[in-house]
Amino acid sequence: MTTMTVPRLSYGEVAGAVFERRLYVYVPEIMADGKPGFQPFKMWVVEGLYGRPFTRSAGRLDEDGFAKLRRSLNVRATPVLVARGDGSDRAKFTFARATYQVQILDVDASKRGAVRLTICR
Repeated sequence: MTTMTVPRLSYGEVAGAVFERRLYVYVPEIMADGKPGFQPFKMWVVEGLYGRPFTRSAGRLDEDGFAKLRRSLNVRATPVLVARGDGSDRAKFTFARATYQVQILDVDASKRGAVRLTICR
């Protein structure tokens, strides 16, 4: 199990030897909705099929840049709908024939913006 925080418009590598430095999470723009909340959005679990999909372990990437990356034959991107950000948003994905689950622990919808999540089997 690994827990991580990824800022908005950024990607981060998921720690763990089992992921062979080929699994990342991408967080798009997080739009506040005027209340202490946010508008639902899709976060992405990104697998590099033939190697690392990103050259660094973490970095900034705008949504157009990510859309271009998703079209690569080296990338499998699994969307995760983030609607509540209270631990109830979850999705399953497959990596190396094993099924994992991502759970959204909380969402910071402030100007800095970030998603805290955990990944487990």
